[in-house]
Amino acid sequence: MIEKIVIGILILCVFLCGCMTPLPDKTGTVKITSSPTGAEVYLDKEYHGTTPGTISAVPT
Repeated sequence: MIEKIVIGILILCVFLCGCMTPLPDKTGTVKITSSPTGAEVYLDKEYHGTTPGTISAVPT
């Protein structure tokens, strides 16, 4: 009897895990400063301007 309960719980867990909705991708903002100013800023080999600067929608 206990085996049937354990198997039932395991099956329920498998179904519940399959029904989960994926979480949305989270993003953030990066503020960049340097001394002296004017340094080139790259993120993942993509140019984003010079310092001081802000890059929005950066994946966390």
